[in-house]
Amino acid sequence: MAVNNTVNSPEGKLVNKTLRYAILAGWFFSLFVAITTTGLVTYFKVIKARLMPAVTNSPTPTPIASPITLVIPDLTTLLSEAKNELQSGNTQVAIEKLLEAIKLDSNNAEIYKTYADALVAANRYPEAIENYQKAIELNKEDLEIYSKLAKASEQIGQDDKAITAYTTALTVKNDANLRLQLARVLVRNNRPDEARKNYDQVVKGEDPALANLARQELAKLNDERIASSKPIKPTPLPSPSLKPTPLLTPTPLPSPVKVEPVRIETPKPVPVPTEPVLRASDYMERGIKLLNVKDYNAALREFEKMLKADPNNLGAHYLIGQCQYGLGNSTAALNSFRRCAPPVWNGIYSGACQGQVKKVEKELKK
Repeated sequence: MAVNNTVNSPEGKLVNKTLRYAILAGWFFSLFVAITTTGLVTYFKVIKARLMPAVTNSPTPTPIASPITLVIPDLTTLLSEAKNELQSGNTQVAIEKLLEAIKLDSNNAEIYKTYADALVAANRYPEAIENYQKAIELNKEDLEIYSKLAKASEQIGQDDKAITAYTTALTVKNDANLRLQLARVLVRNNRPDEARKNYDQVVKGEDPALANLARQELAKLNDERIASSKPIKPTPLPSPSLKPTPLLTPTPLPSPVKVEPVRIETPKPVPVPTEPVLRASDYMERGIKLLNVKDYNAALREFEKMLKADPNNLGAHYLIGQCQYGLGNSTAALNSFRRCAPPVWNGIYSGACQGQVKKVEKELKK
């Protein structure tokens, strides 16, 4: 009874009410903590899944390759290397480098001229002529291109193209060396009058060495003309007789006797086979074909005939040197290459000869 009075008392009701509020507050606090904890755990799991993907099913990353640096060759360097290879006798390497240079600059006359020089060294004359003509289209003032075009045309017997090239070059500049070369081609093509006019202009020029050479060739041409023209011998008239001619008593003629004439058939002349007259370009063409199949002895004979037919073409020594080199005669080959290398010869094959001289000299020193 005392306990009931205590609970029902105002103090007991206050304590009971306070205890209920405390229990309710504790329950709400526990619920808040549980919900908050669960939410935070779920949140961090999502963040972790986003920032750190699973390793099990992820592919292995492909390593990034290091960047490749493209080396673009310099045009000037490429052209210089090609010229050095050509002088060293590495014709095919020079041709490949020049083709790369043409891809970089297809409007460079110097590249086409050097490319044509390499083709000449490789005995590819028709292609060389086309590239010399391309170089002239790009630079009409370079006399060296005209000269090389003419010489390449001469080597394959296209003298008409050679004459045109020399004549066109002389309209650009009156060059004594080109005029002398033109005169020689005209002589070879039986046009002596035109040749004499060009020889005369060289003789009157300012270069004493070329003038002396032209004077000698002109004298030889005039001697040939004199030798070919046969003077007409006059028929001597009978000397008059001072004595009077006595009158002769006519003798009666006997009666004619009919005599059947004997028919004698004139024997027909037996034709003697004659070999056709070959020009230097013909010997050269035959020799190159033999050289390409490595028949060095036969090619050597053809090139010696070529030099005999045209002694002024010192480029034949280059081909003779190639044959000697192929036969293993390095010393003889070196002597031939020296005879067509600058400054002795500045025409066709001169650049290739210079490279061959260095190559053979290097081999002989070993």
